[in-house]
Amino acid sequence: ENAIARFFADAPTSPLTPISFGTLPQDVVFNRAGTVAYAPSVEDRIVYTIDVAGGSIKTFLPIEFFPSRLAISRDESRLFVLSPAFESRVYAVPLDGSAAAFAQIPGTAQGIAVSATTGNVYVALDGGVRRLDPGTLTVQASSTGLGVPDDVIALSPDGKRVWVGNDMGNLQMLDATSLASLGTVPVGIGISGLALTPDGAQLYATTHSSELLIVDVSQMAIV
Repeated sequence: ENAIARFFADAPTSPLTPISFGTLPQDVVFNRAGTVAYAPSVEDRIVYTIDVAGGSIKTFLPIEFFPSRLAISRDESRLFVLSPAFESRVYAVPLDGSAAAFAQIPGTAQGIAVSATTGNVYVALDGGVRRLDPGTLTVQASSTGLGVPDDVIALSPDGKRVWVGNDMGNLQMLDATSLASLGTVPVGIGISGLALTPDGAQLYATTHSSELLIVDVSQMAIV
């Protein structure tokens, strides 16, 4: 509790010394080089900056309202922070110490992701998925009729597709520009984690019943 576990990828059953962490870590994201990690503490209202090699907290970024999920901007100059308190807030926090900006979006926030190709910000809320402009945080597109998304969201490596689970037990693939539905994979239970292979051919999904699913994207089927 109140710590972040560390593992070498080739020895995932042998944890390294945990990193002592404030209160209730909610998420961990890394810079592309893998040298810095960021993790939010909801109750402390802080995002901690962690030195990966040393396993120590370097500094912290104060957030006004309960940070829960994170994503890094395409140019790695800002951290996008999702806060589900009251009406949801999306913060853009410059990593050079400048003042943060935020946008308020109706609905309870679930998950956030940034496109590696366009830099657009995608937010899953109980009202669906929203595409935000990374500079202004204004809503550029919204999904409709997709149910309530789970608290994870993933983007294809080419930036053309968005994946979410929903409260009806389905995995859904959306067009990243219009957010229109492009297909559904029935799962029957909620999704707790999503990741695509580097070529975008397969989607890995963990479920609320502790299963790991592998989806063939071309077939839109669990394999």
